[in-house]
Amino acid sequence: MTVNKPILYYKGFFNYAIVNHLLKELLLLEQSGILSNITYKKIQIVMVEMLENSYKYTSEEIKFFNPVFYLPEFKILKENHSFRLSASNPIKKEDLPDFKKHLDKINISRLPELKEWYKKILKDEIYSKKQSPGIGLIRIAKVVRNKFEYTFQQIDNKFLYYTLDILINTK
Repeated sequence: MTVNKPILYYKGFFNYAIVNHLLKELLLLEQSGILSNITYKKIQIVMVEMLENSYKYTSEEIKFFNPVFYLPEFKILKENHSFRLSASNPIKKEDLPDFKKHLDKINISRLPELKEWYKKILKDEIYSKKQSPGIGLIRIAKVVRNKFEYTFQQIDNKFLYYTLDILINTK
């Protein structure tokens, strides 16, 4: 596996202006020919979901955390005939069991199961005032059809540094 330097990189807290800026940079990569149109669209979907998850989580939880070395981070790497999207951010340690269970369930689900699960969550949300957690992760799994790679690194007794890697094949 050959790993190159990131073709897109950002470290720091996300807001919608930063997300829009990163999406414009992604469009420039497509326009320059680095990304095919199909790959661009897949990356765009995955990127938006990853950045939105990081933004939502850190905007709510960050007031309880003093991030010196563990700022949210996003990068896209070119690896042979694929692209690896990686997003990292602090999460509360107490959220780990449910979150890991959700990630593992996504990883063992096949495409038809993911589609049904996704539809069910959307249908249930119509009758609920709160948004279902993790629907974006299911959407990512439907688009990329690859297993998620993830890690959790201990920060302190209350927080972990979560990293999610998503591989998008170009062939």
